[in-house]
Amino acid sequence: MVKPRHAARVLLIDDRDRTLLFRYRNPFQRYSFWVPPGGGLESGEDHRAAARRELAEETGRDDIDVGPEIWLRDHTFRWGMRTLRQKERWFLATTTAFDVPKAVVRSLAREGVKEARWWSVDELLHTGALVTPRSLSVLLPPLLAGDIPPEPVDVGV
Repeated sequence: MVKPRHAARVLLIDDRDRTLLFRYRNPFQRYSFWVPPGGGLESGEDHRAAARRELAEETGRDDIDVGPEIWLRDHTFRWGMRTLRQKERWFLATTTAFDVPKAVVRSLAREGVKEARWWSVDELLHTGALVTPRSLSVLLPPLLAGDIPPEPVDVGV
C-alpha cells in the first residue's frame, strides 16, 4: 500500500484565456509532462495555504489571489525510484499575463522542472504532449465561460 501524498494545484488563467503549465521531466522513466503550479503540503499546512505558497514559489509572484476550489485528482505514478499516490485539491486563480522569470524556472530544476509556458485551449487541443489532467483541453473552456463548479469535481488522471 502506497501512503498518499497530499498536494494542492492552482489552475492559473491569464487575461488572454491561457493557463500556465510547467514541464517536468521524470528523471528515471525519461518522459516529460506538463502540469499547473502546485505541490505537496508541508507539515501543518492546509491545501489553500499550500496552493498560495506553491504558486508564489513557482511563479515568483505573491500577489495572485487563490480563488475557489474546483477539482479533485487522485493519481498513482512513479517518480524516480518511488511510487507515489498523490491526492490533489485544485484551486482556480486569475491574473494578467506575465512571463515566469527564467531564474525562477531554473530554481525549480532540482524538482524536475524544465520550462514554463502559457497554453491556450487550442494549443491544448492540438498538442501531443502529456498534460495534467489529461482532459484539461475539455475542462478549461467551461471555466473560461464562468462555469465554476459549486463543489470540487473529480477530474480523473
